[in-house]
Amino acid sequence: MAKVSKVRRKSNSRHLKAAPYPLPSSSQKVLEDVHSKKKCSKAHERKDWENATCSVCLEFPHNAVLLLCSSYNKGCRPYMCATSCRYSNCLDQYKKAYTKVTSIESAQQGSMDHPSFNLGLGQPNEKTEVMELLCPLCRGQVKGWTVVDSAREYLNAKKRTCMQDNCSFVGNYKRLRKHVKAEHPLARPRRVDPTLEAKWKKS
Repeated sequence: MAKVSKVRRKSNSRHLKAAPYPLPSSSQKVLEDVHSKKKCSKAHERKDWENATCSVCLEFPHNAVLLLCSSYNKGCRPYMCATSCRYSNCLDQYKKAYTKVTSIESAQQGSMDHPSFNLGLGQPNEKTEVMELLCPLCRGQVKGWTVVDSAREYLNAKKRTCMQDNCSFVGNYKRLRKHVKAEHPLARPRRVDPTLEAKWKKS
């Protein structure tokens, strides 16, 4: 009889260990809040992508990059095409539009580094290119750009017209690449509209 009692106790112990423990109501509420915030965040991102327009070509941005401007934390999300020169080439054109050639006075520095060379004539000024990018949406300073893989994938699936004059082809990024390679092997991007360029630079 003692052995039977011992077996029953082990069976009861196993049964208790297997029983699930319900989460406290406070922890469950936290998990629900986190899930709700993630859902809202994804919906907001989706809306940003749906409304995204490249400020250079005024189309859905293909092979898009996200410009990191000073208003990023306030919700500014300027997406721009980063395609090659065979397509719209928007990012490169945007950078060129903001590149300035500035002169750096080097005579004083040269005389300090090499006092014996200072003959009162000085040295010629050095010229360097400096980019001062402004966000096309909020006019804040752009510090760089990044690739958002999910946004790029979503926007690449969007259809847009071929950038070549007198061409009515419409397709997503993958189809456009095949079209341009087959139909416009010597294609080059159109020049930036001077009105748009002036608008970018206007502070």
